[in-house]
Amino acid sequence: MYQTGAGYREIGTALSVRAVGMFCGSLIGGWSSDKWAYARSFQIALALLIAAVTNVLIPLARSIPVLSTILFWAGCSHGYLTTNGNPLLGSIWESKASGPFSLMHAGYGLGGALAPMLVAPFTIHTDSNKTENMSISLIVKDLYANNGTETVLIDPIAPYNLVAAILFSCALCFIPFSGLKNCPSPRHFCLAGGSRRCSCLAQSQVSKDSALSNSCPIRTRDAFHTLYSTTRYYLGSLRAKTKRTDVLLATATFIIYFAVVGNERVFGKFMFTYAIAGPVGMSPANGYILNLLYWVFFGGARVLTFFLAMCIPANPMLLLVTIGTILVSIALTLVPSTEPWFFAFTCLFSLFKSPLFPATLASINQSYEITGLLVLVVNLGSACGASLLQFTAGSLIDTYGQHIFPYLVCGSAVVVLVTVTLLLVLLRHMGSRFTERVETVELAGSDTKDGDEVDGKLLFPET
Repeated sequence: MYQTGAGYREIGTALSVRAVGMFCGSLIGGWSSDKWAYARSFQIALALLIAAVTNVLIPLARSIPVLSTILFWAGCSHGYLTTNGNPLLGSIWESKASGPFSLMHAGYGLGGALAPMLVAPFTIHTDSNKTENMSISLIVKDLYANNGTETVLIDPIAPYNLVAAILFSCALCFIPFSGLKNCPSPRHFCLAGGSRRCSCLAQSQVSKDSALSNSCPIRTRDAFHTLYSTTRYYLGSLRAKTKRTDVLLATATFIIYFAVVGNERVFGKFMFTYAIAGPVGMSPANGYILNLLYWVFFGGARVLTFFLAMCIPANPMLLLVTIGTILVSIALTLVPSTEPWFFAFTCLFSLFKSPLFPATLASINQSYEITGLLVLVVNLGSACGASLLQFTAGSLIDTYGQHIFPYLVCGSAVVVLVTVTLLLVLLRHMGSRFTERVETVELAGSDTKDGDEVDGKLLFPET
């Protein structure tokens, strides 16, 4: 804010541009992740490299347009990363992906808890306005100080460069895995060469490519007509292949992540102000401790579910954390508005609420392959829920006061409970794709064995 000379409204606009970038990155990643499934590791590395570059450039921005442009590309890398990372993990671990999903997403909460500690060494508390020869991007004022306001200046270059170095290192780790053989889906086959690498291509895609190669070259004057015909062909193919269960699953996934992420953002953003300015009346120092504990439990819960997933199946795990979330949300509306009670139930809420995101993905993965397009639906629901529910919560709190905060949390938790229940019913109807695959392989093996015996005895008798 200090470097760009902007206020909260302008910074909020720049952050909204990042959300637009995430949506664009999700659109591109949702298509490319399924188009080149064998290269998901390389696409992840590319997204991490772009994220590293944007982290280096953000502290250097001196105007809102420049900052918005950088944040747009940062959002693109985020969306592109998630639409490749989640399908890659699901394809590797398959039926055992519940724990790895939780462990991967645990980094979100642990990062939120470690971020203040990362910034702390570069924070300068000062009462003066002498900021020459300093690179400062944020000014925070402690409105609760008794003797005026204390200015907190943060030098962003070092922490942003440190994060960029971490992202760059992660990108280097993913590059060697690009193109390694990984054909988990029976709908795909491998075109293996002299090495152990292969390209997983859908059979339908191969037939389409063959048809296109035999067609006449596209002239310039026919480009629009060809584009229209191709688009119509792909839409028709998609409509023909789409089942009713696919539509129901996509709808349920959108609504669940709309409510889950919206609920998560509402609690994380308005918890601090409710604790300090609301009926709890917590001091600012305790409010910071509360925020730290919330994110520690948030990340720790996902690490805990990683171990629990070894003995609890994905669907019961999802039902367990959903019931825990709704019970704690109801309790928040009933318990006394005192610091000990709010501390306790904030930690409990984080403990049950945090695993909902990865647990839902793990449950869906049991019956439906996690693809780039499905993660696009997840990101779209998450973005819409985060934006609309935060706006709604802010408007209602501004109109009715801080006391309405627990009821907003409880209301969104009820939506999560209803949609998760419907999703579990749908997944039970679809069945487990891994069980069906094992049965198919066993049946094929028995048929082959019997066929060999028949061939030997009947079709080629001794003469």
